[in-house]
Amino acid sequence: MVQGVQVFERLSVTDQTLTMGSLASLAKVNRETIRVYFRHGLLPEPNRPKPNVADYDDDHVRAIMAVRDLQRNNGLTLKQIGNVLSGKSDDRQVEATAFANLETLVEFLRDDGSQAEQGDDAN
Repeated sequence: MVQGVQVFERLSVTDQTLTMGSLASLAKVNRETIRVYFRHGLLPEPNRPKPNVADYDDDHVRAIMAVRDLQRNNGLTLKQIGNVLSGKSDDRQVEATAFANLETLVEFLRDDGSQAEQGDDAN
């Protein structure tokens, strides 16, 4: 933690793939929260080895934690986070303390080839 900013680096949380339940448990959120983050384009897409099977990893855990930190510590809504990630203009100024977490999300989403989408203004 640097000056009140929690940075989620590429340190190994687990060396195994995770189920949705395991991801929710490690990230300390419920499954619906994860689904909402996906709908907002804030998480990298999981590996899908089969239809109806998704494998999650460390990047998903850290991305969820970064989103939660942006919500709690910077007061950003999911829509605002998505707008910043996609380069859309937003009237709200983003505090400098948010940049480390935003960079984390950009890195994970860029690695995935995804782009944050504008969604509903949900928290």
